[in-house]
Amino acid sequence: MNLPIVLVLVAAGMLVAPIQTWLMLGGDLSEYMRYDTLPGQVPYVLSKLCALFSIEFVWLQALLGLLRRRLTQGSDLAPASWRRLHGTLGLAALAAMAAHVLLFVVGTSLRNRVAAIDLFLPWGHGAYRTWVAFGAAAMWLIMLGAAVQLWRLFRPPARLWLHRLVLVALMLVGVHSLAIGSESRSGLMTWAYGAMAISLGMAALDRFFVWHRGKGGRCRDDALPSP
Repeated sequence: MNLPIVLVLVAAGMLVAPIQTWLMLGGDLSEYMRYDTLPGQVPYVLSKLCALFSIEFVWLQALLGLLRRRLTQGSDLAPASWRRLHGTLGLAALAAMAAHVLLFVVGTSLRNRVAAIDLFLPWGHGAYRTWVAFGAAAMWLIMLGAAVQLWRLFRPPARLWLHRLVLVALMLVGVHSLAIGSESRSGLMTWAYGAMAISLGMAALDRFFVWHRGKGGRCRDDALPSP
């Protein structure tokens, strides 16, 4: 079995984890229809599911980026197909992330009866607000990394390094989720987080060794638009 097939099967299996964990921790929306709940509770609960999916998509996209040479040179996955897959996953990650943020802001605004616009800011006071700020910072970094690619901003080398900010954002997302998200420490998501961390670490090491073996410390694909 070649690497792309393995990657697809593993990713498909891991996408089950968010749904299982979300349902286990009270994702049954019918309960909110039968009983009185706090204002904004439904968008708040839905935002949690979107958060888990966004983490999965960002992880998979980062993994594809780090393993680009392995996937395009050592298998049947053509570079053009890789770019389409990487771009599609990027859009899916952005959509899931945007849904999470908007639903969370709406839910918080309804609960507090005031527009929670400050949640978009990458800073705040207090422990909880600080961990929320980690997520906001990750959101802006991901948006920057996506924007430079979508609109071809800057020269290719600068665009590539700015796009790699997604990897920094992924670490911020991990801190944000582990600090305030009970879902990240429950059900199948516990194993999913471990698998994501290990796979990204191994992929990063592999990418480093590929880069180190490249002529003059450079890989030929570094000039291409995606990492």
